[in-house]
Amino acid sequence: MRLTFCLALAAVAGAGALPAQAGLVQENGTGRPVSYRRACQSPKIEMIDAQLASGQESAALPATYLRHLDDAVFFYFSPVGWRTPRFAVAQFTLHRDGRITASRLVTPSGIADFDSALTNAITSAAATRAIAPIPAAVTADSLVVSLYAGRHANGDSKPYLEKRTTCPAWPLDNNPQPAYPPDMQSQDVRGFVRLQFMVNEDGTLDENSVQVLQTSGDPFTEAVRAVLPNLKYEPASVQGVKIRQLTEQTFTFGFVNNHPAP
Repeated sequence: MRLTFCLALAAVAGAGALPAQAGLVQENGTGRPVSYRRACQSPKIEMIDAQLASGQESAALPATYLRHLDDAVFFYFSPVGWRTPRFAVAQFTLHRDGRITASRLVTPSGIADFDSALTNAITSAAATRAIAPIPAAVTADSLVVSLYAGRHANGDSKPYLEKRTTCPAWPLDNNPQPAYPPDMQSQDVRGFVRLQFMVNEDGTLDENSVQVLQTSGDPFTEAVRAVLPNLKYEPASVQGVKIRQLTEQTFTFGFVNNHPAP
């Protein structure tokens, strides 16, 4: 297996894929991390506009919280490019703890890819617990939220487009590297561990969310688990607002730099 294998990670829905943190290990077994710059994106795209459904005016949510809802769903909203403006409305029940239930599309756009992107974005935001609890000042334990995509909730006929910057969660350059298991290293056994986990708004890794997607064996898995509490990340963000993100990362052991010497 070569470097190209290590870096060709398959991202799951709603997850950001990171490069192998351990990078390469030279012939003598010493680590040589490979650094990559975090790539942020700034597309001009249909926007999300969250509002309380009609009839709930007495339970008004703060504008900052509504914008938080916009950002949480928008982070996962990736509609296929289309030449004509699109517009859709979804509704869901928002619970006190930030959970979402009863999500449905009430006004389809008529374009299947767009509608699917909207419903998938809501599902991903809910599954990753990216939505904060309802503010304590709001007395209702659940609220029905309407989510407008591609147009403002005020009915403005002008397409709701904006250039917005999203940045994925990213490991810090000074993160410690997992120790190469001695038995595996002495036998020249190479391996990798592919994980999925949540990165919190403060850049910490949520250890309770860790899932092992692929591994070359228990010794490698245990070596990675041992270093997890000490890992730090640049958190994901939308327009500079930090959010939680479901993330993938692969850690490698014993892959040698085969590039020609200078």
